[in-house]
Amino acid sequence: MTTSASASFGTWLWYYQWPRDSTAEDIADAFDLSAPTVHYRLRKAHQTVVGSLLEDRTAPEDP
Repeated sequence: MTTSASASFGTWLWYYQWPRDSTAEDIADAFDLSAPTVHYRLRKAHQTVVGSLLEDRTAPEDP
């Protein structure tokens, strides 16, 4: 991983700290993306993870 990629990934990880040490806008800058793109991708990732967790818990069992 390059230094630039490491720094960008570090910015991403800090987003999940509380209180947050970085914002979605910081992530956008680090990855050369627009802020709306970062927000969209975060929402889609959260929907996928939470949906997968809920689907596993509510799936009917085979008879």
